[in-house]
Amino acid sequence: MAGVISDWQFDVVAASVLQFRILGYYRDHAQPRLPQGLFGSRQTGNTVHRHIDLGFMVGIVCSSLGTGENLDKYTYFDIVEACALLNDLVDFRSDTTRRQRENIVLRSIRKSVCQTLNDQVRKCYQKVLINVRKQKPSALVVMAFCNWCILGSHHKVFELLRGFKVNTSDPPCKYDGLELYDEILKALVPYGSLRDQGPRLDMPRADLDKLYCLHREDPETHIAWLADSTRVLLNPRHFRMIIDVIHYEWNGSTGDLDYCP
Repeated sequence: MAGVISDWQFDVVAASVLQFRILGYYRDHAQPRLPQGLFGSRQTGNTVHRHIDLGFMVGIVCSSLGTGENLDKYTYFDIVEACALLNDLVDFRSDTTRRQRENIVLRSIRKSVCQTLNDQVRKCYQKVLINVRKQKPSALVVMAFCNWCILGSHHKVFELLRGFKVNTSDPPCKYDGLELYDEILKALVPYGSLRDQGPRLDMPRADLDKLYCLHREDPETHIAWLADSTRVLLNPRHFRMIIDVIHYEWNGSTGDLDYCP
């Protein structure tokens, strides 16, 4: 990589490896001593558990290589918060069942689950919007993370949208801040769209993989795919169905509850 990566990019990779090896991350995998149900924790900081665990440095260095731009520490923490919320909101339903307590959304629960989800979804939209607007490298990292949420093998968004039943006895609460989604759509316009040829959440991952392999061959269509992934994942209608364990009760398979990938 000599002559290809900059000193800044090399230092970022080296620092992230050292940080991970020294600090590791907190995981408490389905321990029998943990009670079932939804409850919080005193450890609520987004970066406490996730800025190491989710490996953001790889995406940051890749986006820096592609654009020739560096990121400052403030942009880095904006990326951490956006992607940590994306990850843990998408995983919220499965983590409540498997009793994983490194999920920052679970850790933030105090009294009302609905209010917690409302607050965290609004904050997620705010952080995504900040990153998409700020500069191209931060936008690329967040858009790529949304794409990973859809295509990643352990997220199973396709399955999540088919395994619930609507709780008719308890009308859905109103979520605040959904106008932020419209602002995200505006901010994504410069990155293009594949329209009917882009990703859809009703497509099995095998079909998504085939389409993605085609579009990622060209930089322009690749970026448009990432932008479309962000649009479809954060669509409030879809996003709520994925995370709202109160009004959209799980009716599908739970698999092996003692297994945590």
